Amino acid sequence: MRRKTVLFLCLLTSMAGILSGCGGNKTGETNVTLETLAEDPSGSPTITSDAGTIQFKGTTSKDEVYDFGYKASDYISLGDYSNIKVEQTPSEEVTDDEIQSRISDLMKKKEIWIDKTEGSINRYDLVNLDIICTVDGKEYTPGSKKDMNLNVGAGNYFSEFEEKLIGKQLGDTITFELALPDNDTFTQQAGKKGVFTVYLKAVRTQPQLTDEIAVKLSDQKYQSVKEYQQYIKEMLEAEKEEQHNYNVFMEVMTQIADSIDIKEIPEEESENDLTYEKIQQEADAKGIAPAELAQEYEVAGKKISMDSTEEHSMDLLILYIADQNGITVTGGDIAEYKSSLLERGTYSEEELDKTLSERKLAHLALNRKVLAFVAECAEN
Repeated sequence: MRRKTVLFLCLLTSMAGILSGCGGNKTGETNVTLETLAEDPSGSPTITSDAGTIQFKGTTSKDEVYDFGYKASDYISLGDYSNIKVEQTPSEEVTDDEIQSRISDLMKKKEIWIDKTEGSINRYDLVNLDIICTVDGKEYTPGSKKDMNLNVGAGNYFSEFEEKLIGKQLGDTITFELALPDNDTFTQQAGKKGVFTVYLKAVRTQPQLTDEIAVKLSDQKYQSVKEYQQYIKEMLEAEKEEQHNYNVFMEVMTQIADSIDIKEIPEEESENDLTYEKIQQEADAKGIAPAELAQEYEVAGKKISMDSTEEHSMDLLILYIADQNGITVTGGDIAEYKSSLLERGTYSEEELDKTLSERKLAHLALNRKVLAFVAECAEN
């Protein structure tokens, strides 16, 4: 079936988070500093990096090319993009603030805090507080909190409220009025004025980065602040390069969108989709409510989707370009890609194992290589 330009623009945009969120460089190599990449007796790759030693729970050995199980050209065709040139600007320089922000995020992930016994509250401090929220003179229970731990400035409660805490002192009780936001907590009162009485009970803050903390954050890979900051800078540079590659790829694909023709989605891609239709069928067979089964899958970290056509279409497009240009991924590539995700601190290894299968990791590792290849082809 012929996909119209507007569909592929939507498809490309919908994949921005996945395709541009993976550190890499123009050659498709990861930004991971590897100490070893070896095989255990079972043949599964292990990798030692700044995220620690990772056992990749897959079936593809280090040097074995991952087999997606079908030939992409049987399902998709597209026009020639080899002569399309895109005006490219260098990736933005990494700033000191960006380095500090990433280190701060990683400190939060590892719960590195110190108690603050004096001084004012700063942005990103962790504050324990009680909140009484009243609307139209009556307490609004969903907005009131007891012993709430709030990372100031992260927007977890709402930004305007958190800004009011900055500069206040431990032990203060403060009262102020704000317009209520349209979020999950205040959706029924959005736009109204709320009065907040807040008692600031305890404050924890992030310590200055020291050699000792750098060692802890890097699992003993780096021994000094300077070394660790350089590592973070290189990680951010790789991420910016990946974003650059994605932007170029999107521009090239937009120019040839009318020539992209997807016949169908291969069964190999869709057979393991967890859709609401499949949940309904499985629930009927088990004699339980679909909502109960869906909750079980969600607790297990399984992604439920209405329709995975867009995601599979992008995977198919990427695989077609890879096949046409001899680009492959091995078990080692997949393990390195997983390690790069863990080093960012966004996911734990347990969370990744729950949410990303070997096949999905293979697709993502291949995406990174193909984006870099297309961006290089499109250089003026």
